[in-house]
Amino acid sequence: MRRTSLFTTICHVVEVPSENPYAFPAAWLKGVAVHHDRRRFRHLVVTLGPRNNIHMELERRGVDAFALGSLSRLSYPRALVRLVKLLRHEQVDIVQTHLFDPSILGLVSGRVARVDAVLVTRHHSDFTTLFDKPLHRWLDRRQAVQADLVIAASEGVRRSMVELEHVPFEHIIVHHYGFEFEDLRPTLTTHERTGLRKTMGVDGDGPLLAVVARLSRDKGHRYLLEAIPRVRNEWPGLRVVFVGIGPLSDELVTLAAELGLSETVSFLGVRGDAHRIIEASDLVVHPSLTEAFCNVIIEAMALERPLVATDVSGASEQIDAGITGHLVPPGDPLALSAAILKILSDPEAAARMASEARRRVVQRFSFPRMMRIYEETYVSVLDNPERR
Repeated sequence: MRRTSLFTTICHVVEVPSENPYAFPAAWLKGVAVHHDRRRFRHLVVTLGPRNNIHMELERRGVDAFALGSLSRLSYPRALVRLVKLLRHEQVDIVQTHLFDPSILGLVSGRVARVDAVLVTRHHSDFTTLFDKPLHRWLDRRQAVQADLVIAASEGVRRSMVELEHVPFEHIIVHHYGFEFEDLRPTLTTHERTGLRKTMGVDGDGPLLAVVARLSRDKGHRYLLEAIPRVRNEWPGLRVVFVGIGPLSDELVTLAAELGLSETVSFLGVRGDAHRIIEASDLVVHPSLTEAFCNVIIEAMALERPLVATDVSGASEQIDAGITGHLVPPGDPLALSAAILKILSDPEAAARMASEARRRVVQRFSFPRMMRIYEETYVSVLDNPERR
């Protein structure tokens, strides 16, 4: 039975692996804090790990944020007990989980605390199949079917869950992410753009390609590296910068050297000015092999940069192919190089594409619009016992 309360209380159980203000879920949670309807809903955030600056930022925005203090999975039993007590004390109506470990703890604690509904938010697509992780896929399915409802980040994610995990279609609803477009807009002056490009080795009018993603196998960086020599043949002044770190850092640096790209490619690591690097580039490339709903795609379009991305999972829901960006098959260096060359060969058409991309993305993916859709889902779940 639903609790009698002025508010519907939603508790987000999540992990914040990075304090990068642009990374998921930090930016998403901040958007929820700003844009939820405070007359009807109360949001709490609980992280598995210790407190960090994200908790303080959420609290400044009027959202209570708690930390369970777990430093490893060995401490999860204690964290589970603490979470159950917290859910009961705060009279939580809905638990909404995000990412793998938080979903396990959130599901169990939500059932023990007898909250009205537990929603699992699925933020990944088909990587468990692509990289042969059958146990992870089985656990993903168990989480999905044990939840009252699954919120998928894209239609591509829902399709993967139905086809690969055999989760019932009607058990999944799709909600795209929302974005703060006042913060995501071009701001560099011509002088600032030129100066930033010089720091990345661009001399004169040579094109600059930006890649912003974790350096891991699923992001497909090696296929872009294999595509670069063909592009450089036509654009000798080409510069390519990779922003991010990850387990493939050393391997990709070695591959770049083997391909003779050491003077063309730079690995910049983590950068707090990643958005400005995107804005200073001539083209953003996202060569991922799997993606649920890619933030970098939205960011590139919002910053009015021409874009080439792979046609995986939710990408076609973000990009109108040939209108707001180019989509190519994953793992295909030849297709990547052809799309890059097409954009570089016609800068006027690329500029029109980038301008239209910003117009459409602001219209479709604003955070206030996304938040109203989420709130409709909360009400629907609580008002429909058959969902639970």
